[in-house]
Amino acid sequence: MKNAFYLATVDADETLEAAVRELEFEDIEAMAGEIIFLRGVDYKRAGSVLELNNEDERIEARVRGSYDNSYHVHICKEDVDLLGSCSCPYDDVCKHIVAILLTVADNEGKREKEDASDGEDSDFLHYLSGLSKEELVELLNRFAPLQYRREVALRHASAAELSPVLAKLERDIDSLLNDEALLRDPGSFLDAAIRLLDELKIVVNKAPEKVFDIVIDLTKRIERAENEGYLYCESYDFYYSGDEYFDFDYYSERVATLINMVSDPEKQADAFYRYAIYCKRSDYFYLSYEKLEISERKLLLPYLDEIGTLALYDYISDLLPFERKESFLKRFEANKVFPILTTLYLEYGHKDKAIAYAESLLERSFKKEYAEFLIEAGTASPERIRDFVEKAVGEKCHWNNDFIIKYIDKCGSTETLEVLFENNCPHQFYDYLEKQKRIDEMHALLGRVPEKRLDFYRKYKKHYKDEAIVFFKQSINNELPQTGKTHYYAIAEHLKHLKALIPKTQFDTIVAKLKTEYKRRRNFVEILNNYFGDSGNSPVGTSAQKSLL
Repeated sequence: MKNAFYLATVDADETLEAAVRELEFEDIEAMAGEIIFLRGVDYKRAGSVLELNNEDERIEARVRGSYDNSYHVHICKEDVDLLGSCSCPYDDVCKHIVAILLTVADNEGKREKEDASDGEDSDFLHYLSGLSKEELVELLNRFAPLQYRREVALRHASAAELSPVLAKLERDIDSLLNDEALLRDPGSFLDAAIRLLDELKIVVNKAPEKVFDIVIDLTKRIERAENEGYLYCESYDFYYSGDEYFDFDYYSERVATLINMVSDPEKQADAFYRYAIYCKRSDYFYLSYEKLEISERKLLLPYLDEIGTLALYDYISDLLPFERKESFLKRFEANKVFPILTTLYLEYGHKDKAIAYAESLLERSFKKEYAEFLIEAGTASPERIRDFVEKAVGEKCHWNNDFIIKYIDKCGSTETLEVLFENNCPHQFYDYLEKQKRIDEMHALLGRVPEKRLDFYRKYKKHYKDEAIVFFKQSINNELPQTGKTHYYAIAEHLKHLKALIPKTQFDTIVAKLKTEYKRRRNFVEILNNYFGDSGNSPVGTSAQKSLL
């Protein structure tokens, strides 16, 4: 996995899903630090995990991110190492990875928890229904949040009574943006900004225009502070303990919540428009459409061309006629809208338009997505499929791998294509050979793809027994100078494969030597005992050896 981060050490014999489900919240927090962990909790609770595929011992997911983007998270298990990667810019275990781990870990028992929660809610509502009016008033008086009390107090406030409340909020914003200490502490600054947005909830339906004047002003000033070099911490301690920058994602979600609270449909649409237009021009802020709950979406139709984002299109596309959809999507580069536009054509019975569109794009440049569409549409002959595959191989890009493997057998004779594939993309060609179980050819290719040796000898050790024995012994010797559980588990895994290839007495001698020579590494000895039992502990020599095997 490219740019993968180590997450945790898990049981080698467990499935990936089982390993993730066994993680405690404390384990996940330790991977990312408290601040990132809490951001991940927010993302998980907010439903930011848009897609999650948990198959073939690999977890792949898409998580909603900033600026109409989404980030792709991959989690896998290599031996005892749980690894994760994310396409976001953060160069460590990020909130998106945390959100996925929490989502998978929380699936087990979810139904039981929901059932229990439903029962508790039912009992609670039954209890409330039996209380008198006076008892209910007493409960509200004791437990109602301060913000709710203030909202009730201002429900019938006049403009004159609201004025000092809004003026105080504006002064609070001035104070916030002039606080040097907070401006250099992104996490605390974010908390203060969110508190101000929560304060605005109290009066949002009394003066929505003024409230969003304040929101836009606050947002502009935050962006200005970012551009002036604030909201960024150069402390390495802070860098490794949490987010280094202001969390624009989270802030935008809270603005979306504020928009949702506007009860007047036209004023709500106006609030949406003002923030959406600002976000379009911003380098940092975006509008969280997944969080929006616009009461009358048709009021947003006049804004589509001016705001001009695919996110807004997705939000209101079911209200648009075909012609408007087509003309809007054609404004974008094909790499952004090809699947959307072709799906639109097919849904409206315009297959000929979809094919012509794909053909026009292929005339400009080869893309596997365009070629695959034509193949699946049944318009590509074997000769043309061969031409597509040759172009895909010629690009020497790993993302063409699945396309090549899927269609190479539909080209008739494959000999010359396979030679080209092997010469241009040896790693991808190795994967192609493996899918076809052409083991001898995989073995012959190992010299060009040495990083595949470990996987090859693990899977096919009995086909190449002598080579595998040498390989696993050398791999153990390479790990021995290193300390730490990651290396100890790697040695144990190598020994496990070696055990299947050599006589028991010889294997027991090797394990006993390791336990004796490295007895001071108590974690190592414990791991060996867990893998192979605590037998074979008798001394087998006392002098240190550079190579025990």
